[in-house]
Amino acid sequence: MSLDEMFGQLRGQQPPAPFAPAELVRRRGRQRAHRQALAAGAAVLAVAGTGTGLLALPDRPGGSVGPGPLGTSAPGGPAATASPNPTGSPGVPEPPVPTASRSPFTPPPVLTAVPETLLLQRADLGPGSWTRFQPEVFEGPQPWTWSDACSGYKSSDYPSLSWQVDVRTVGYRTGQESVVEVVELYRLGAGAANLADVAAVVAFCAAATPPPGVAPSRFTIVGAEIAGDESLLVKHEAWYYQGETLAPTPFVTYLAVVRVEDFVATVRSRDEAYVRTLALKAAARLV
Repeated sequence: MSLDEMFGQLRGQQPPAPFAPAELVRRRGRQRAHRQALAAGAAVLAVAGTGTGLLALPDRPGGSVGPGPLGTSAPGGPAATASPNPTGSPGVPEPPVPTASRSPFTPPPVLTAVPETLLLQRADLGPGSWTRFQPEVFEGPQPWTWSDACSGYKSSDYPSLSWQVDVRTVGYRTGQESVVEVVELYRLGAGAANLADVAAVVAFCAAATPPPGVAPSRFTIVGAEIAGDESLLVKHEAWYYQGETLAPTPFVTYLAVVRVEDFVATVRSRDEAYVRTLALKAAARLV
């Protein structure tokens, strides 16, 4: 068969499948070029990783590690590469994926009041039918256990009082026994200064002389570190008049003073051993 006859037969045959439209052919060409570029980039990364031993990858949003999405760039890096849109025409660069927000450290709130949970509760008191009452504690110009404790007292001698933020009191009684607690909150860092002022006022009152006609009152530090390093035990002896004469023996109470951070708790009762026990429980509530 001659060549003319063979070409004549071929011209009369239909193709086995319709040819792809020109637009689809161009799109496939772009996709093939894109894959080749990705393969070349991966090869470069592999060679670099082999040379350095470890390739550091940037953090991705959400905490995962690895390369970012296509079409994005690291801050300060090259602009995002344009990618084709679904129709195959040149597209607009994709917007960068926002970096996961990292909120700054939030400090704990500053307390402005003594919470109820920091006060001694009935469960802390041991056996007895304890009933709660609101005691009258403060006799001086400041809401402080030691305010006007003795003759010659001046609040200006105790600078921590100006840093006092809040005070709460609670009292419990069963039969003839009673427990009174005062919990004070001081400005940040001033709790230690108040404990030093407590020691100072006790020392001052130990040497003070009451004016004529006033029953004497004596404070004595009889223990330290009874509920941690920052704690004191004070014995209070208060004489009183029986008619025109002083009673032969004073009325004795014990005060445990405990500092934890900027809280200072003072617990008063008549039994020394019991006050020591309550001091430990008061300290535990302040932690």
